[in-house]
Amino acid sequence: MLSTAPRKFAPTSTLMHPRGAVAIETHPHRLACVNVHALPRQLILRRHKELVTSLLNFSPNVEMSPDCPGLFWLDATGLTHIYKDLGCFGTAIHRELERCGFVAAVVVGFHRFRTYAIASSSHLARAAGPLVLDSLAQEAAFALRVQLGRLDLSPRLVADLELLGIYTVGDLLRLPAGDLRTRFGHEAFVLHQYASENIEVPRKRCVPDEPIWTLFYVEPADSNLERLLFVVKGMVDGLMRRISVRGEAMAELRLTLGLDHAAPKHEPKHEEVIRFAAPTLDCVHVVDLVRLRLGATRFAAKVASILARVEGARVHAQQQLALFHARQRRDLAAAGRVLERLAAAFGCNAVTRARLRAAHLPEARAVWEPTCEVAFPRPRTETCRLDDPPPLMRRVWSSVALPHPPRSNSDPWLGPGHGALRELQGPWRVSGGWWECTVERDYYYAETESGELLWLYYDRPRRKWFLHGAVD
Repeated sequence: MLSTAPRKFAPTSTLMHPRGAVAIETHPHRLACVNVHALPRQLILRRHKELVTSLLNFSPNVEMSPDCPGLFWLDATGLTHIYKDLGCFGTAIHRELERCGFVAAVVVGFHRFRTYAIASSSHLARAAGPLVLDSLAQEAAFALRVQLGRLDLSPRLVADLELLGIYTVGDLLRLPAGDLRTRFGHEAFVLHQYASENIEVPRKRCVPDEPIWTLFYVEPADSNLERLLFVVKGMVDGLMRRISVRGEAMAELRLTLGLDHAAPKHEPKHEEVIRFAAPTLDCVHVVDLVRLRLGATRFAAKVASILARVEGARVHAQQQLALFHARQRRDLAAAGRVLERLAAAFGCNAVTRARLRAAHLPEARAVWEPTCEVAFPRPRTETCRLDDPPPLMRRVWSSVALPHPPRSNSDPWLGPGHGALRELQGPWRVSGGWWECTVERDYYYAETESGELLWLYYDRPRRKWFLHGAVD
């Protein structure tokens, strides 16, 4: 939960994850309050480091709530010289969080509690950009109308207050604080104090983690794999000790091998990335993967230096999950180790998975990304009735150019093996991408004499037809 700062603030910006919020304090202090509540607590903690890293790109001073995981404030003092105005500052944060997979609502206002409350409201959570509040009166008017059920309160307290007709922050502030404490307890009293600006919001400054790295000079330069692995083992041991102090484990190891003067000028160094299926503190396992990677690599010259950097990830206890999956015949950890070894032997891009993303064009809505993680399948929970039609699957192919349509449907057009065209349904317009290259497509479903249902489009700028997929 948030409270209003007793100091005078200029407008603030607020963002949200799926149920998250960000507040940005302006003159003389601006805050970005990120409140991520829609995700499970374990997932919020897992993405905490990623969220902090993203927000630190916009302000050197980031504070977090010690009570609510996923709740942050950004100090934007002096940043108006970098951004055109407060709207541009909030938009930049909103876009960055959206790029990282967070759905954000941005509110630019004056006080911590008020901006937090406004950003927590449902209609702002779906906002496409920042909301800039121009005055304290406007901010107060918005905040007083926020439903208490939108705030981070216990359901029992909200239900008890609603029995008395207290639904909004404004209704709560009309009650005396002392009576609230006597009848509803400490939580209601603290909420009243936060909303009336009598006490500060508890917060703790986020200090960015110092990168963990070590450098070793190989003298004289050497290309022997066993001797290089002996050096790497000592470096990994030291890195493991340093990262374990943070309560983290190694999630990624980056090796930069500096080559001696015999190397070509365009290849002064060689870089390798070792990713793990799960964060690990097993030094032997890490060195084994390094051996596989370096053993499959040919260097242009002898190695003169080795720079090792690690990326850590916080480890969470999952004993119950481990006991459950121990009954399964498939061992996910073993499968992850196999993928690790494949990626170490053939490179990170040897093992990839498809990930959906938002895009205008169908072929751009999936991207292949490196991975070493294996998970059990999660069946869909939707129930299908017996009389429901069978589901259809649209398979997207690489676009194949087609000749100009013939005058008669009996003439071949869709290429060998597809048969003559029986019926064409459409069009459905897809347009966009004007910022890079204008795209205007008219999509059609084409039914052939053989019973196939093909998916094709007419590219209006190029005035050409393309076959793009089929429906099963």
